[in-house]
Amino acid sequence: MYHYIMNQARFKRVLKMFKEKGIVAALKEFKQLHDKETFVPVRANTLTEKQKHNVLRGLMFLKEKHDMVIKGQYCADRRRQRL
Repeated sequence: MYHYIMNQARFKRVLKMFKEKGIVAALKEFKQLHDKETFVPVRANTLTEKQKHNVLRGLMFLKEKHDMVIKGQYCADRRRQRL
């Protein structure tokens, strides 16, 4: 099972704005990441405390394009790497 860490409060606000189309766009983006085997699943209880601390967080962006299609984009939050 994949674990995605994101700011849930902000994501829920955006989903309220886009409703069903936003959910479909986010699921489509996550399915694409899964199909391309971008991430390797790891059980959280097998990680050490240091590994858990170094987990790279992800950001999901949803935007409405000119043709009224909702587009989802998932990317790594590199701010933690810069510390």
